[in-house]
Amino acid sequence: MAKIINLTEKLNFSQPPAIRIFDKEYPVNNDASTFLKIVDVLNNKGEIGGLPEAIGLIFGEEKADEIINLEHDGRKMTVTGLQTIVSAAIELITEESAEGEA
Repeated sequence: MAKIINLTEKLNFSQPPAIRIFDKEYPVNNDASTFLKIVDVLNNKGEIGGLPEAIGLIFGEEKADEIINLEHDGRKMTVTGLQTIVSAAIELITEESAEGEA
C-alpha cells in the first residue's frame, strides 16, 4: 500500500484578513485561486500595469474603485500608495508579517 500523509490539520481555512485605511476596513480575498490570479496579473502586466486588476481581485471591483479613488486632506491616492496596499495584501494572503498589525 502507498504511503499516505494526512494534511487536514495543517490546512488553513480561516476568515479573510482585512486592511484598515483610515477608519475603514477592507476585507482581503485570500483564497488560493485568487492569489494565483493576482500573481499571474502582476507577472504578465508588471507591478504598475497590473495594479488596477490586482486591486480588483484582492478587494472586489466596488471596493477597488473606492480604494483607487481615496482622498485624504484634499490629496488623491498615489501609485506608491496603491503599491503599498497591494504589497500589504499579499503579505496578509501569504501570512507573512505585515506592518501595522492590530
